[in-house]
Amino acid sequence: MPDPRLKSFTDEKLVLLAKVAADTDSYGELVRRHEPGLRAFLTRFCGSETHAEDLAQNALVKGFTHIHQFKGTSSFKTWLYRIGYREFLRHIRRSQSDARLLEQLKQDIGTFTMKDPAQMMDLNSALSALKSDERSSIVLCDVFGFTHKEAARILKLPLGTVKSHVKRGRQKVGQLLEVEIADE
Repeated sequence: MPDPRLKSFTDEKLVLLAKVAADTDSYGELVRRHEPGLRAFLTRFCGSETHAEDLAQNALVKGFTHIHQFKGTSSFKTWLYRIGYREFLRHIRRSQSDARLLEQLKQDIGTFTMKDPAQMMDLNSALSALKSDERSSIVLCDVFGFTHKEAARILKLPLGTVKSHVKRGRQKVGQLLEVEIADE
């Protein structure tokens, strides 16, 4: 059971206890104080209490994990809300990526299944003939619509390398598909 005296401590003292002694009860008191406001803050941004709860939980966990990085140049509340806002921005980016991915898949599936089912098999065959990094780069950029920069981050490769993989991969796929078409 948490020490009842924690309720009388300032945020600064609770942060110090959480940092120095890794005291979960002190951090728990900070959570009790700031979680409702953080959830309300995030609800205003995302418009969904459910999403706001998830984002607030992520922010609180990150706050605890990174409490040692809190410098005290702002209030703990400001620092925590900043973490919450970054979680919201990540959520938006993920949602936009997911929406873009879904739209691209709908278009690709529609294109391949409506025009020629063999076309999808030919493309899969050509893609499987590529080196792993080339295939991954092409799939991320051309199928899923990621920019070269986003693909580089996902694959943890230099931007120039991803650009080269995409260019070489496209050339190889083009050659493979032209050879198959020419053989018909």
